Amino acid sequence: MDAERKATRNKLIWWAVALTAPVLEVAVLILVARLIGVWTTLLLVLLSTAVGLLFWTQWFRRMMRDHEKLKEEYGEALVGVPAETLFISSTEFLSSFFAFFCFLAPGFLTDSIGFLLSIPAIRDSYRQRVETEYRKLAAAEGLALDEYLAKKHQAGPVA
Repeated sequence: MDAERKATRNKLIWWAVALTAPVLEVAVLILVARLIGVWTTLLLVLLSTAVGLLFWTQWFRRMMRDHEKLKEEYGEALVGVPAETLFISSTEFLSSFFAFFCFLAPGFLTDSIGFLLSIPAIRDSYRQRVETEYRKLAAAEGLALDEYLAKKHQAGPVA
């Protein structure tokens, strides 16, 4: 499958998820409310959101500490950071950012996704998939991963 068709397919998948997720979330909320009652369901939704946000806050603080360590070691511009470290750091951030929005959305399905993103094995799998895609892009240009990243980010850090 060529890159353009793959990109189009991925966009369609994301649109399908974006359109069906709210419907599924409401359906689950209605089913749970029928089983345990409306007020209990609302309380559980608020509780799961609060726990998720508390968890995310702790996670975010840890990521910021890790980022500060990188800045101390490599300087403010983070020049010379190994590609592996960049992938771990950036995918951790993206996972955390997505988990945050999942926790903000009321419902059990989105909170479940947020909690799943807190599992290291799932984050590692995501990072490996991203890294594999970047390695393919680098190989297509005949570059090593570090060279490819340097080429793509020649403009330096965004201020």
